[in-house]
Amino acid sequence: MLNVFYWSTGQDDNLGDVVLRRRLLNVLLNQRDTEGQSLHVYVGSASAGFIKGLGIPVDAHVYTSKTAWLLAMVMNTLQRRPPVLVFNPGEVQLNLKTTVAYMSLWAPAAIIRLRGGAVVRTGTALDNRVTQPIAVLAKLAVRVANLATSIGSWRDVASRDEFGGGKLVPDWAIEKPSEDKDGYRRTLLAVTYRSDRGHAFDEYAIKRIREMAERYELKVIVYCQVRRDQVAMQKLAKDQGWEYIAWASTTPHLEQEIIVRGLLVKSRFVCSNRIHALIIGLTEGAQAICISSDDEHKVRTHLEYFGLTTMILSNPIEDSLDFNAVVPQRNESAEALANASAVVADLSRHVSASVCQFKEIEHRDGIKTGLVTEISIRKNHEN
Repeated sequence: MLNVFYWSTGQDDNLGDVVLRRRLLNVLLNQRDTEGQSLHVYVGSASAGFIKGLGIPVDAHVYTSKTAWLLAMVMNTLQRRPPVLVFNPGEVQLNLKTTVAYMSLWAPAAIIRLRGGAVVRTGTALDNRVTQPIAVLAKLAVRVANLATSIGSWRDVASRDEFGGGKLVPDWAIEKPSEDKDGYRRTLLAVTYRSDRGHAFDEYAIKRIREMAERYELKVIVYCQVRRDQVAMQKLAKDQGWEYIAWASTTPHLEQEIIVRGLLVKSRFVCSNRIHALIIGLTEGAQAICISSDDEHKVRTHLEYFGLTTMILSNPIEDSLDFNAVVPQRNESAEALANASAVVADLSRHVSASVCQFKEIEHRDGIKTGLVTEISIRKNHEN
């Protein structure tokens, strides 16, 4: 029996955190029926809605205590077949919590690797906005833990460069839209943004959104994808006279995700500075327009690098949105999305192989030494 330990905590009010973690979980489950797996998922203080949104199998072990999860993993390192450790994907906050979390995984990760097990850290990015001294310790903790990984990838250029290289792969949430979505009549322009960086949505950005809506005869709808943005989204919609789709406190994550995807599949454009708003919009066939200020790097070092978004900057001189080029850019974005989703699919295959492909080896005297991972998997991701 293969025991897989998946660290899967996230921002409880954020649909994007659910979507990308669910995608990685599905990859881990790909060969579960044939391989035989026991899944151990650490969710922390996540709500029932967040946990249900992840799609965790009913027979999995779900942990709200990290100590209990770690103890179970340590005990499993003593089993004949070493466990698999899968790090939390997404943005890494450079704070004390991250430092402690990564430090607590140093020893288990090292033991698992020494025993030939797999340690997977993929789809991560550093939040480089933090400049306090704790950020140095947090980066050190991530760096040391990274030494024990058998397969790893970064989702943005800045994070890859910070650690001196590594595989650059788009976010786990990126998928190519199904062909049947091409037939939708797209009459909407969807808008949402980060309330903690509202300065990007200034008068100039709103003017450009209005121009797009008028040019393509689209109805603007503001929606909430992250609950903490609720007040700001309501205000934007009210001030501009646009329709608003809320995220009610009684609406579970999965239900809100269905509502959001239903909006985006009818939208020609999605305008946001939230990375997963743009990604989910892309997967539903909408064209991603990033509303960005000069100090906004998270989206620009990810989606822009892969050619997946058009930028509207608060600085009109640098604004790259040309209405005459929107149709060609849409075609280019579709091609870029197909390429990006293919890269993510390739990573999925490598992760699945890294998790499941073990073989027993013997010394010359015939004594079995245990299980080792095929090292070619790691080599492929270091080149």
